[in-house]
Amino acid sequence: MSTLREHIEALRNQIEALTANNAEEVEALRIRFLSKKGEITNLFNEFKTVSNEEKRELGQLLNQLKNNTQERINHLRDTFAGVQRQADKEDLTRTPEPIALGTRHPLMIVRNEIIDIFSHIGFTVAEGPEV
Repeated sequence: MSTLREHIEALRNQIEALTANNAEEVEALRIRFLSKKGEITNLFNEFKTVSNEEKRELGQLLNQLKNNTQERINHLRDTFAGVQRQADKEDLTRTPEPIALGTRHPLMIVRNEIIDIFSHIGFTVAEGPEV
């Protein structure tokens, strides 16, 4: 079954040269090679007809091809996922300037003014149990 070996080598060369411009193309490549009706699955179906003497060697080649394909597609997917995550971090609905977080409660303003007045006279603020 040298044709199967040649087909494996041809696919290996194609997979090494895989490139994609966006995440949709990466998904299309994954479907083309790794889906149930993909090219690698077809090779595994052809593998069933190989003689027992060649099965060990061709099986290793097929498994390497499948693993290399998965790694290559994951690498391509990660490159586009990084770009997508960067775009997701920016919140376009947020205002450009930071928003002031409220004001003091009117009773706290009056309390602080009273404390300042009595502090100037010589009194101190003591926290704790009443005397």
